[in-house]
Amino acid sequence: MSDREIANILWLRIKGKPIPDFYTDEDCEQIIYRYWHKCMEG
Repeated sequence: MSDREIANILWLRIKGKPIPDFYTDEDCEQIIYRYWHKCMEG
């Protein structure tokens, strides 16, 4: 599973919509870094 796929799953759980296409790989890494624990707690 790629970082983009993981970030998309997290983003769907937090925001309720898929990540925008213009987000870079770095943006996806930041989503994982910021929201991983929040998603695992919920």
